[in-house]
Amino acid sequence: MARFYEYKVISADGSIVTGESQADSVKVVYDQLVSRGYSVVSVEPKRKSGFTIDLSSLDRLFQKPIKDDDLATFTTLFGTMLKAGVPLTEGLDVIIAQTENDRFQLILGEVKRSIQGGEMLSEAFGRHPKVFGPLFLSLVQVGEIGGGLPENLLYLAGILESQKELTQKIKNAMVYPAIMALVAVVIVTFLLTFIIPSFVEIFEDAGVELPGLTLALLAASNFMAGNWYFVFPGLILFIVGIKVLISTDKGEYYWHVLQLRLPLVGDLVRKLNIARFSRTYGSLLSRGVPLVETLDVVATVVSNRIIREVIQKVQRQIKQGRSFSEPLAESKEIPPMVVQMFSVGEESGSLDEMALEVAEFYDKEVSHEVTRLTTVLEPIMIIAVGLIVSGMIMACLLPMFDMMSVARG
Repeated sequence: MARFYEYKVISADGSIVTGESQADSVKVVYDQLVSRGYSVVSVEPKRKSGFTIDLSSLDRLFQKPIKDDDLATFTTLFGTMLKAGVPLTEGLDVIIAQTENDRFQLILGEVKRSIQGGEMLSEAFGRHPKVFGPLFLSLVQVGEIGGGLPENLLYLAGILESQKELTQKIKNAMVYPAIMALVAVVIVTFLLTFIIPSFVEIFEDAGVELPGLTLALLAASNFMAGNWYFVFPGLILFIVGIKVLISTDKGEYYWHVLQLRLPLVGDLVRKLNIARFSRTYGSLLSRGVPLVETLDVVATVVSNRIIREVIQKVQRQIKQGRSFSEPLAESKEIPPMVVQMFSVGEESGSLDEMALEVAEFYDKEVSHEVTRLTTVLEPIMIIAVGLIVSGMIMACLLPMFDMMSVARG
C-alpha cells in the first residue's frame, strides 16, 4: 500500500533538498531520487502529527508477527535452495508450503507473484520494507547484479542469526527485572486494596492514634479504592501519551539523547548501535556495495538517532573528499578506539575487515554489558521490593505496638 515518505537529498550543485514522495516502499522512493540525479541522504516514512489513528492498521493487532526466527530460517533455506540450483519460484513454493506463519506466507506469495510479473527479486522484496530491511535488500540486489545471490543470502542468514541471538540475550536479561516489577505492583495493589483497610478499621475501633506512615498508607489505600477506575485508564493514557510524544521529531531526539546519557543503559545503547553500524558497514563493503550506498543502508539500521546523524554527517563529508575516519573522530559519541581502528583500516586498504573486527569486539562488549546490567538490576529490584513491602508492614505494626502499650497500661 502506497504511503508518504520524507526524503533529504543533495543536488548536483551541493545544496540540500528535502521533500515528500508517495510510493509503495523506501526503495521505490530511493530509485526515483537517484534517477533524477540526486545523492540520497535519507528516506524515512512520514511522521504522523497529533493523535491520528490509522484504522487500516488495526488488523495487525490480530496478526501473528514476523519474528527474527522466521526471517533467518527463510533466508537460510532460500539461499541453500538457490545454491543447489533450484529456480526462484520453485524455491519460494517449497518454503511457502512449510512456513507456519500465515502472514509471512502471504508476503512470500506476493513476492513470488511479483517475480512472475517480471520484477527482480530485490524489487519484489522491496515492496515489503517492514519485513525485508535495507541491509537485506542491498545484499540481495548486489547478489543479483554480481551473480552471487545464493552466497549473499547465506552470508545474510549468518548476520540475521547473530542479531537474533544478541537480541534474545537482551530480552532474556530483562525478564527477571520485569517479573520483579510486576510482583511489586501486584503485592502493593493487594495490600492497599484489601489488607490495609482491614487493619485501619481495627485500629480506629480501638481508638489508637495512627502514626504518619500509617496515615500516608491509608490515604494511598483510600485513593486506590475510590479511584481505581481512573487510575488504571490514567496509566494507560500516560503510557500512550509518552509513546506519541516520542514519535514526534523533537520527542524522539530528546529520548535518544536520554538513552545515551542514562547510567548503565547508555553504554549498552551506544555499543549496540556501534556493533550494528560496523557489522552492516563491513558486510556491505565486503560484498561489493559502493561506499556511499553502504552508508545509506548503515544509517537505516542504527536505531539511535544521535548516532544515525553522526553517520549521515560522515556520508556528507566523504562526498566532499574527506576520509571516513576524520569526520567520525569529530563526534563525541564514537569511542576513540573505534575511530583508530577505522583509520588503520583505511590506511591498510582493509576497511571492510576492520569494520567486521570492530563489530565482533562490540558484540562481545554488548554481551558483557547485558550481563553487568542484569547483575546490578537483580539486587536493586530485590532491595526495592523488600523496602516497599517492609515499609507497608511497618505501617501496620506501629499502631499494633501502641495498642499493646495501651492494653498493658
